[in-house]
Amino acid sequence: MKKRSIIAVFVAFVLAIAFSANAFAYEPAIRDVDITVRLDDDGTAYITQVWDVTVASGTEWYIVQGNLGDISISDFSVTDESGRIFINEGAWDVERSISQKAGKCGIVDKGDGDYELCWGVGSLGDHKFTVSYKMTNFVKRFSDADGFNHRFIASDLSSQPQHIKITIYKDGVAFNEENSRIWSFGFEGEKNFTQDGKIFAQSSSGNINFANVMVGFTPDLFSPTSVVTDKTFEDVIEVAFEDSDYDLDYDDENFDVENGGGFIMMLPLLSLVSIVAVIIFSNKTKNTNDSLHYSSGENTIDKKSIKNVNYSRNIPYGGNINSSYSVLKSINMVKSNGAIISAYILRWLQKGKIEIKETPKKSFLGISVNKMQASIVFNAPSSDFEGVEKALYDMLVRASGGDKILQEKEFYNWSKSNYDKIDSWFKDVELEGFKELKKMGDVEKVERKTFFNLIKHYKNEFTPKGKQRALEMFGFKKYLEDFTIINERNAVEVHLWDDYLVFASLFEIADKVSQEFKKLYPEYAFNQQNTNQLDAFDIYLMMRMINTISYAGASGAKAGYSAAQVAQSSSGGGGFSSFGGGGGFSGGASGGGSR
Repeated sequence: MKKRSIIAVFVAFVLAIAFSANAFAYEPAIRDVDITVRLDDDGTAYITQVWDVTVASGTEWYIVQGNLGDISISDFSVTDESGRIFINEGAWDVERSISQKAGKCGIVDKGDGDYELCWGVGSLGDHKFTVSYKMTNFVKRFSDADGFNHRFIASDLSSQPQHIKITIYKDGVAFNEENSRIWSFGFEGEKNFTQDGKIFAQSSSGNINFANVMVGFTPDLFSPTSVVTDKTFEDVIEVAFEDSDYDLDYDDENFDVENGGGFIMMLPLLSLVSIVAVIIFSNKTKNTNDSLHYSSGENTIDKKSIKNVNYSRNIPYGGNINSSYSVLKSINMVKSNGAIISAYILRWLQKGKIEIKETPKKSFLGISVNKMQASIVFNAPSSDFEGVEKALYDMLVRASGGDKILQEKEFYNWSKSNYDKIDSWFKDVELEGFKELKKMGDVEKVERKTFFNLIKHYKNEFTPKGKQRALEMFGFKKYLEDFTIINERNAVEVHLWDDYLVFASLFEIADKVSQEFKKLYPEYAFNQQNTNQLDAFDIYLMMRMINTISYAGASGAKAGYSAAQVAQSSSGGGGFSSFGGGGGFSGGASGGGSR
């Protein structure tokens, strides 16, 4: 009996441990919520949320949505960390088991315009859910501005988020202090404008109650379908500022009409006389900022005109790379800044200033290993160049180290550490090209008016001649793309093909064009009286090698900037977020998470 009792106690002890371990196997957590919002011209928002969580109990996850007014939600979808696409059932049945809800999602209509976006967790444990949906009438037009105040993360979630990040952008528009104002509420952290024109808000601690973002825009950025007639955006601000850390009388939180050219956030203490004085003064003030985004106005270059352009054999802008790059940037036709680097490297190669070779791959200590890699070998002194070309050559030489042999990883790492220098160089190239365009009369400063035609400002826009020359550039691009189709081999002198490939690099079609050239003239190589390094490589392989190195530099700079942006946002850069306030919002009020 004594032996049986001992065994029974031991079994009970083991079972108790097992059940206890199972019960406490997971601690509920919301490690991170990463939200991206893409805004359309009509005010529609396309929202993607990535929830990195640990599910410790319950059968589903849900997001509350309320106070929506005329906002409608559609296109709701969910995927998990495995990439599985959940089945959207439409109306959602909460009263089901975890297995019955697995791989499915839907919406609960709570009535009175309140909704819950729901999906099955599938299993307890760690998950990363990616949730997407569309909200119409998100950005609204008020009499004094366009804008929104939206709660992206509700209060009283099933567990408190440890970190949140919200990024808001619109394709083709750079948000900045001249055309937008941002405020955030409900968490300790910051909000700012990123270098590439996005709105960015991020927590700096785990002290997160909820997450509201409120943004006001000048009326020229959107054409909202939702128009508010019973209140102004200033009214929205006043409600949101109640119990917040923001001060309506704090000038930095309002548009500076003289310097920003934006809409007026009329303060309660601003008298009618002051308003009139501001308008009169602003009407006399000329904005001398030479914006490089000069594609608007009567001579706008749109996608239709580019698509229907005629073929052109003329080298764009007499072979000026900078002017061509500046035009491409102005109308958002540059996918990667690595293209301009490729164009310059190729031109140096043609002139014998550098060589492209396969050399032993360097380790992270700079020691060669038993593996070959495409490399740039520098032959020319820095004094052979000037301006932005010299600046790029010097940067590449510095990135190569003491042996003056540059490899892909070296350029990536150097650019990541010196992203500010690379980014500054891209801007300098764009500016140099812009100056050349002004000299040629292709762009001019044009007076425009905002704020009910009361405030003057000036923008650089294409002239008719400038538009025509820019379209000829796209005609040349089309000509290169269809080179073999139109059978131009006999019509083109071989010495022009060097320039053709340079611009093919700039247009980011070098792979295709080099393949076509190889078909027509397999023996072709770059200006072989100056160089012979291409003998070992065909033209297509050479272009791939150049692009590999060039795009590594652009990618490194982007990675360096992103890392610095996160660090800056976490250490007070840009502006603070108010822990309180934020009233009058649309979106979720409270609740959500696991249940």
